[in-house]
Amino acid sequence: MYTLFGYLLPLVGLALLIASRAFQFRSRLLPLVATLLNLGGLAMLLANPLPNAIWVALFAACAIALLLVVLLVDRDYDLVLKRYFSTLGGVLTLATTLWWLGAILITL
Repeated sequence: MYTLFGYLLPLVGLALLIASRAFQFRSRLLPLVATLLNLGGLAMLLANPLPNAIWVALFAACAIALLLVVLLVDRDYDLVLKRYFSTLGGVLTLATTLWWLGAILITL
């Protein structure tokens, strides 16, 4: 059952993200929701083979967020939250999607 949810949750998140882009609904919250669904799918897929994998993924997500803050502040000398959250949502969605695909390859 967890394996089924591990496959379906990220697909639902990516479908929401693609549908919002197709209907030109620009939300800064939907990429973060897709990221949470990807992390949930990752946790469900890797609960048995690698129980600590979710903590590694969460640490890497925090490291990505901090690196993005450093890059944005270094480039613009300011942290504009609107731009930060839209960039963070896109980067984390891409990263967690790749981690989820890696989890599928591990469980095969």
